[in-house]
Amino acid sequence: MSTSAIAVIVDHAARARQTARLLQAAGMRTEVAEGGIDGLMLADECAFVLAPISALQALDTLTASRGVPLLLMRDEGDPTHIAAAAETASVGGLIGLRYPGAAPRAWELLSLARRLRSSEPPPVRAPLSWGATYSETELSRTAQRDALTTQVEQYAEPLVGPRKAGRLAEVAHELIMNAMYDAPADAQGRPLFAADRKADITLEPAQRPRFGYGCDGERFVLSARDPFGRLSRKDFFGGLARGVGKGRLDTSGGGAGLGFTLMHDGGTLLFADVVPGKLTQVVVVLELDVPTRELRTLPRSLHYFEHRSAA
Repeated sequence: MSTSAIAVIVDHAARARQTARLLQAAGMRTEVAEGGIDGLMLADECAFVLAPISALQALDTLTASRGVPLLLMRDEGDPTHIAAAAETASVGGLIGLRYPGAAPRAWELLSLARRLRSSEPPPVRAPLSWGATYSETELSRTAQRDALTTQVEQYAEPLVGPRKAGRLAEVAHELIMNAMYDAPADAQGRPLFAADRKADITLEPAQRPRFGYGCDGERFVLSARDPFGRLSRKDFFGGLARGVGKGRLDTSGGGAGLGFTLMHDGGTLLFADVVPGKLTQVVVVLELDVPTRELRTLPRSLHYFEHRSAA
């Protein structure tokens, strides 16, 4: 297994050691910036920099000049963090911590490291434990939307209760709408169906996305992937900033702000993987052990990756 150097910058030594140990176990070399940010040098093989969000301004110029993604840890759901990510091209993602001072989730950090070392997106069911069931359906006509939304709610209710099941059904509906109506475009990149989201449509085989859902008892996963690859980093973080980033549901900007706000609120982690012109893959993860009373304030993890290989 090849190795990559990683500069892990955290605000206390215990978290640095824990994070470095995890990445080393995955076959990666780590470099902990014990002296802080001043004088930090990035090795040529640096894969990414992990840092608290308070270090964004100090690290942006350094990472941007080297083309190294910056993954920022945050322990509060401050909506301005999303706006900062939208405005800072070096930010690859925001890692929402489960509580102040916590280390990143092991599975999340490993999945991010794997993405940055691979030229291909991971399987949509990757957040689930091996052995969990996952249902995936090819979408060809509008009538499938409502049927699948109902299936998700009925499947989720005994697992998460009626309130969360209803929210997951809303996320499912939005994922399907984005994949069926917003993603398809002609050869010149002009949207085919986005102008009228209420119209009944039938998609040709080459236009058809896939929608999926599943659960392993710890995490509930919803996904949509389309064959167009038109979701940009600007649209992803910008849509979130228009909605969530203002601290309230904002529908003034249209589908992107509303859609990503629903996805943000309905899960605890949101991943977007894009192969330009070939694939957009959006995965929403809801951790089932988060109490409902904490779900509103828990800082979400939000990640966007652009891959250059064929999907």
